[in-house]
Amino acid sequence: MIFPVPAAATKPGPASPRFVNLPGTLENNGLEVGLSYDIMSSNDFDWTIAANSSFISNEIQDFGGFVQTGQIHGQGLTGAYAQVLTNNYPLYTYYLFDFQGYDNSGASLYTQPDGSVGPLGSAAKVLDKDVQALPKTNIGFSTNMRYKDFDLSTSFYGAFGHYIYNNTSNAYYFRGVYPSRNIPLDIIEAGQAAADPNSPSTKFLEKGDFLRWANLTVGYTFSGSILEKLNASSARITFSGNNLATFTNYTGFDPEVDIDKSIGGVPSTGMDYLSYPRSRTYTIGLNLTF
Repeated sequence: MIFPVPAAATKPGPASPRFVNLPGTLENNGLEVGLSYDIMSSNDFDWTIAANSSFISNEIQDFGGFVQTGQIHGQGLTGAYAQVLTNNYPLYTYYLFDFQGYDNSGASLYTQPDGSVGPLGSAAKVLDKDVQALPKTNIGFSTNMRYKDFDLSTSFYGAFGHYIYNNTSNAYYFRGVYPSRNIPLDIIEAGQAAADPNSPSTKFLEKGDFLRWANLTVGYTFSGSILEKLNASSARITFSGNNLATFTNYTGFDPEVDIDKSIGGVPSTGMDYLSYPRSRTYTIGLNLTF
């Protein structure tokens, strides 16, 4: 594992950044599977499907450090972070206060070191191997069909088993900013007091599972007299759409997000902050060969 080291505190010393090999190992385990099948093949009709999937896990071993990353931005969040690299845990494991709702006065409650529920002042940050930023499962599916001169292809892909830290919600959607700033109605009705501190916690941690309809392309290849009229050796017209639909429970704009929230050169992943959603595009194409 290559790790950035800050500049030396006293001079003369090595310049920054410099990189060293950490005394530890990163173990990756898993299974990757890819399958394809020709359902039908004839002079007039062809149909092929393909699918792939990966089931991957990782764990840092023999490492004595506790490295912070996943910087959190927003009012009252200076110096906050959401992820760590530490021994016996996956990369980018979330390290956050465990939110448990509000008390009768609207103050946030969190898990305490003894497992009880109490205020922020004595709350304990929580590590959980199952709550990680990297997907545990990735899938892909595609199919191609041809009927005489018409053809169609489409593809889907998805990722599952991971979590996204919604830093946008953490920075902008809390009771203390209302009415000076617009916030969603459910935030106002949640019961949080206006004076309740804006703190990083699992309240802003969401499942990132998604399935995306990535592409659909329909084409037609001209033949016969049309080619003669065009004086062309081949002609093909296509209509395609990209990013057609996304199926997810994530409340942000796009679950497939990875904003750079590194700290000291240590990268992060699975952090969402003011990200712009992917566009949906439609394209018409014409290919002529003379």
